[in-house]
Amino acid sequence: MKIILLTENTKLSSVQRFSAEATALGHTLISLNPYNGAFPPALPDKTAFVLHRTSGHRLDNHDLACSFYWQAQGHKIINGPDTLLKWRDKELQYALLAPTKIPCVPTLSFRGPWQRSYNDLILQTFKNYLTHDPPQFVLKTNIGSGGLGVSFVTGMDALARTQQKLFSQGDQKYLCQPNLAHALEYRLFYIAEQLQGCLIKKPAPGQVMHNFSQGAQGEFLTAQDCPRQLKTYCQTIQELSKFDYAAVDFFLWQDQFYFLEINFVPGLHAFEVLSKYNIAKNILKNF
Repeated sequence: MKIILLTENTKLSSVQRFSAEATALGHTLISLNPYNGAFPPALPDKTAFVLHRTSGHRLDNHDLACSFYWQAQGHKIINGPDTLLKWRDKELQYALLAPTKIPCVPTLSFRGPWQRSYNDLILQTFKNYLTHDPPQFVLKTNIGSGGLGVSFVTGMDALARTQQKLFSQGDQKYLCQPNLAHALEYRLFYIAEQLQGCLIKKPAPGQVMHNFSQGAQGEFLTAQDCPRQLKTYCQTIQELSKFDYAAVDFFLWQDQFYFLEINFVPGLHAFEVLSKYNIAKNILKNF
């Protein structure tokens, strides 16, 4: 049986893990870069399913076009294009969760030239979350993972200059959020409706990023020990997005949980090391 893994980088540790576990299960894993080849794409004979592991950071939905095409041919796509088309954009995640009762990190985005009225909008929206003087903000791309495309801006004037620069460059696909000082990040890892456990992440000393690739530290909680409130939130998110597997991130800040984002291409290394679970194998066996 052949498993197709969509990726732009075959050197990623997650690709190596899926390849090793596919071999151990008696299958063949073939890595395929959807951005390198003709459309419509052909799949090898006896393909069992396609594991969609491209993040969308190109802001080009060609990878989804490939998955939609294969899906129409009857192939199973893990984290299929219907889910990714609606949900892998962080701005859309916040919009789609707005009708729910899930608290989200306060978020704004801007289009067009900078306006003075935005200063008041920012201070009003973020007033209960700006604990630094001058205020600190996080800018992040609508689509991205692993801390890529994230920057920190200090002060209203610097934020205005940055936003105006993005407008001048014709690239305003960024979200603006308050920098929640000393927040802990909770990452819940799901395979379908089954919670595998939770990582509590905190930045390395002297750092601000919660990414393990940038030195963050972590603690593992079993599914039983995960906060019940987060499990309730994630049940709603899974029902709405219908992901096959994903990591759902929250901040704990001043005794309140806030939704941060859904990651449909989560890394495996930190979770496997801290949990001692074989997540790569569990994902493959589930499908």
